Amino acid sequence: MGVWKKTCCYNCGVCCGLDVEVEDNKVVNVRPDKNSMRSLGGYCCRKGRSLKYFQDNGNRLNHPLKRVGDEFVEISWEQALSEIGAKINEIRAQYGPKAFGCYGVGLAVDQVEMYPLHDLGNFLGTQWWFNPLSVEFMAPWWSNGKFVGRQFPPIEGETSGNDVFMIWGANTYVSHNVGNARQVIRECSEDPNRMFIVVDPCLTETARMADMHIKPRPGSDALLVRALISIIVKNGWQDQEYLDAYTTGWDQAKAWFEDFDIDGALEVCGVPREQAEEFAKILSSKTWGVHVDLGIFFGRNSTLSCYLINMLAAVTGNLMRPGTNVIANGYLAWGPYTDEHTSECWRTWKTNSFPTLGYYPGGCLQECMEDPNEADRLRCLFVTAGNPARSFPDSSSLVRDFKNLDLLVVVDVEMSETCRCADYVLPGTTGYERFGATIFTGGYPYSTLTFKHPILEVAGERRDDSEIWVDIMDAAGFIPTIPDELYVAAQAAVDADDRLAILQPVKDYLTGIGRMDALMPVLYKVMGRAMGSVGRAVFWAQFIYGELNVKNAVRVGYALPHKHPELEDDPETMPLVIRDQVFAAVDASPSGTVIAGADGTIEGALEDQVMYPDKKIHLFDETVDEHIVHITPEEEGAKLAMPKEYPFLVSAGTHSEEGVNTIMRNPASYRYRQPYIFRMNPEDARDMGLADGQWVRVTSKAGSITVPVKYSRQTARGYGNIPHHFGLYDEHGKAYGDAVNKLTSGEDVDEITGDPFYRYVPCRVEALKEGEVQDVWNYAK
Repeated sequence: MGVWKKTCCYNCGVCCGLDVEVEDNKVVNVRPDKNSMRSLGGYCCRKGRSLKYFQDNGNRLNHPLKRVGDEFVEISWEQALSEIGAKINEIRAQYGPKAFGCYGVGLAVDQVEMYPLHDLGNFLGTQWWFNPLSVEFMAPWWSNGKFVGRQFPPIEGETSGNDVFMIWGANTYVSHNVGNARQVIRECSEDPNRMFIVVDPCLTETARMADMHIKPRPGSDALLVRALISIIVKNGWQDQEYLDAYTTGWDQAKAWFEDFDIDGALEVCGVPREQAEEFAKILSSKTWGVHVDLGIFFGRNSTLSCYLINMLAAVTGNLMRPGTNVIANGYLAWGPYTDEHTSECWRTWKTNSFPTLGYYPGGCLQECMEDPNEADRLRCLFVTAGNPARSFPDSSSLVRDFKNLDLLVVVDVEMSETCRCADYVLPGTTGYERFGATIFTGGYPYSTLTFKHPILEVAGERRDDSEIWVDIMDAAGFIPTIPDELYVAAQAAVDADDRLAILQPVKDYLTGIGRMDALMPVLYKVMGRAMGSVGRAVFWAQFIYGELNVKNAVRVGYALPHKHPELEDDPETMPLVIRDQVFAAVDASPSGTVIAGADGTIEGALEDQVMYPDKKIHLFDETVDEHIVHITPEEEGAKLAMPKEYPFLVSAGTHSEEGVNTIMRNPASYRYRQPYIFRMNPEDARDMGLADGQWVRVTSKAGSITVPVKYSRQTARGYGNIPHHFGLYDEHGKAYGDAVNKLTSGEDVDEITGDPFYRYVPCRVEALKEGEVQDVWNYAK
């Protein structure tokens, strides 16, 4: 009989609560945690229930590995850290900060290890930061920054408390990328007093439940939103009272929507004028929230689309008001607000790309490794909890460039495709073997947080990922010698439930040796030993120095404990005390707890979330002004015309129930399903002479893959899709399916922020020739 333990799902930012039965250090059963603050009432999808396939498979890493020729050999941790530290200093001395890059973290529910990796990068002086989400969220982060002066947390549509819930560019009923997704969608679609609207070119499971389904031509979203706002302006439907009271720049931005060819735009988009008028009228007369996802983020003009959807919300008075499109209480950020106009911001040599929230677009990683200037070329890359060889565009070229780096260090739980290119592969732990937490805030106006405590014992020589990066910093000489008395003081602080007592001794010591730059790593080490987990210490240190709004924490009952008057009486340090109280409350609540509450008014939201001094939403931006003039029926119509060589449009990747990017690697989870398929509209397939189940070769300008056709009425004519989470090697060196990012190109990216066009890849589709066989493994039906 197993023991039931509480945790949360590892697979997406919703972080549904789970009850997991563990027997003999193995997961044997999974069910929803009915007490979870993230998934109220108990909810989880198939991916959460498939936890054991992620946790247990033959491809897990147990020992440090070093590449020797074409083989990997096991080495000790001492040897690995010593050699990595020496190589870092060698590269640093010869080439300087631009030789280094950092990539991670890809897990939407656990970002703790990202912070010591950031510390390592800061010691090295690099700005080359990459993240799996930097192929996804650059557009919304940048757009949000222009509207409210902060790039994170994101603006997200409320799913309840409004007249209309809308999903744009996602099959959420299947992908579950909002909290309690199926319950939320069913309730909205069945409520006679509300509307459920879906904007998607495909007739997905989600779209089938909609009261209104808008089916724009793939890639035409920015043109459609410009047309919708133009309809609103032409009819005088904008919420002028809201615009006057809470925004600035409307007089300039309004010009984008005056004298615009609405009929021409809608003809290009394939949306009837009557339906567009009705849609615009609904949005301008009702309260609504919208969930925007990968169909927009990975599409053409992703940045302008995100910006214009925010504009649509503002013009109709549905931005920052409760029940509409809001920003939840944040507590940690992915990175710093990045202003691309500052001279200190590095630019890439070829595309002149800039970072957003500290991260560069995914397509730039290859560019940095191929810089012709020897002094500026990226030569050393640190990767944690990510697989850029599969998740970034042009997989084949990335693999080649990774193997040419001077040093590639990868921390992962399995032998990923990126690991196969590395010089050193270090065995990390899953989120079920270590402390973890997400920085994706849950809930508005009341925000919740859940910590993930380990529910499984660590096997082999696996280590907490955060601990590995701290050890690498130590091996490179970035952390000063720590006297024993600091470890003793840390243990005493933890034993007395008085964690803040360690701050002054550490600061006194570091001030004395002139090394306050090492404050965080020293706290990680001394508190990591005392708290029994470096990861737990990392999150505590980052959390107390983080962004949680103390006023909103006090609103839900947190108070000063009156232990440290020297901290509590100082306005600069008082927030640390409240945040430490919040940390303790969450740490003691396996199902999570409320950490903050906004006051529930638009005035309060603007005060809390808008970083501009005037506390208003800014609607006009010069970069948008420069680019939006090209979002016209004439220019977009020409750009949307398919090239003769690649006449069929493919979505490279699609959210599904079967997998999660490259996280769910164990092919045994697909044993009774065959999700590696190319979904095509039957009429398209028959026009090409292709039978259901027939293998074809799909070719783009970047590469080609083979895949079986699956007839699907859900797909739009001329537009098919292939899932992303394949081409992953098992322990026998055999890959199930192929990597769809062999089709994507680092050249086809958004003109502003550089998000790749994963959902818009022109291809040609050809039946395999007689005698030609598919060159990938697939489960037989």
